[in-house]
Amino acid sequence: PHPHLRHVHLVDDALVVASRRDHPAGPTLTRTAYLAAGHVSVSPLGEPNTIDLLLRSDGRERRIAMVCQHYFAACEIVAAGDLLLTLPRSYARHLHDVLPISIHELPLSIRSYPILAYWHESRDGDRALRRVLADDVAVELVDDLFGRHVDAGIRYLGLYLVPAIRQLAL
Repeated sequence: PHPHLRHVHLVDDALVVASRRDHPAGPTLTRTAYLAAGHVSVSPLGEPNTIDLLLRSDGRERRIAMVCQHYFAACEIVAAGDLLLTLPRSYARHLHDVLPISIHELPLSIRSYPILAYWHESRDGDRALRRVLADDVAVELVDDLFGRHVDAGIRYLGLYLVPAIRQLAL
C-alpha cells in the first residue's frame, strides 16, 4: 500500500456472469459452457483480467474475444451477441435494469472480495469525507453508483471506490 493513501472496507462483492437473455447456454450456466464460450473482458489498460490469471494458474483458460474499458460497453456487447461477461454482482444488478441481459452465478469456486474506499491522507480532515465514511453513506454509494460513473461530488471528496479483485483465489 502507498504510505499516503488511506482506505476502509465497505462491503464484500462476488463475481457473476452476464449473457444476453436468450443465450444458447441457457438459464443455468455450467462450468463447461462458461469455459467454452467467448468472453468480453474489461480491462482499462488492456492487461490480463484477474480471473484469467487465476484460471491459468489452475491450468484452465477462457477465450477472450474482445476487451473493453468499461462494464457498460461490455454489457452492451453481451446483450447483442453470444459472448459472456464476468463482472461484480453490484455492477450486474444495475446493468440488468437497463440492458436486456441475464445474470448467472459464476460456475467456478471463487470467494467474494472486498470493495474498499481509498483517499489521500491530505483529505483526513475533510468533514464531508468523514461524514460519508462515518454515516455509512459510502456503503450506499457502492449500491447506488456501481454500474455508473462516480459523480463529481464523490470525486470532489477524493474518495475512490475500488474492488480489491486482486484478493480473489480459486
